[in-house]
Amino acid sequence: MITDNHYLVAEQLEGLEKDINQSILTDTIEDAEDFFVDAKERLLDVNNWKRYGGAGMPEFSLSDHHGNPISRRAHKGDCIKVTPFNNPDFDAAEPIWVAIEAIEYDDYPDLSAESFAIRVRQTIPLVFNDSNSLVINAYQTATSTLVIERTGKKLAANYHSRNDMAEMAVGMYVDEQSIKSNTSTWMGISDVQCTNLLKGFIK
Repeated sequence: MITDNHYLVAEQLEGLEKDINQSILTDTIEDAEDFFVDAKERLLDVNNWKRYGGAGMPEFSLSDHHGNPISRRAHKGDCIKVTPFNNPDFDAAEPIWVAIEAIEYDDYPDLSAESFAIRVRQTIPLVFNDSNSLVINAYQTATSTLVIERTGKKLAANYHSRNDMAEMAVGMYVDEQSIKSNTSTWMGISDVQCTNLLKGFIK
């Protein structure tokens, strides 16, 4: 990894944190550069995340700030709707929404490295204002950051969850280790599903 903690990853203040990492080693730097471009495009292609993650993944739908579906690459300010959860701890009839609050590309030519990251913030409960626009609840501290990194011939996809209070609530009557092994609050997907999605980005 270029850095142990990408600058878009939020500071851990409360609740739980989680990190999931997947990586591959290519034959040449040129191959890694090509794979990085493909992985970046898959990360932005939210509407096809289910296909990249394989069987058992929920539906991911990109929308504008009015909640209207859109068929393009993700932009800062867009929202992601996820349904169903495939998670027995949540009501599968209710979709989950997160907002894309940052998208950043960085190049480190001296290190033969580059990175591309997206940070999303929980928006539960989702409410609408008088203009029928999605309102991002600032008090929601839970964030998740997806990072694609290339260093030389190595390509990595990383997931970082920070300040996850909802996940603690799911396991509030069990020990801390049980809580940590619980499903990810981010979009209601399990650690296995998240791992498969990361693999799908860099395959």
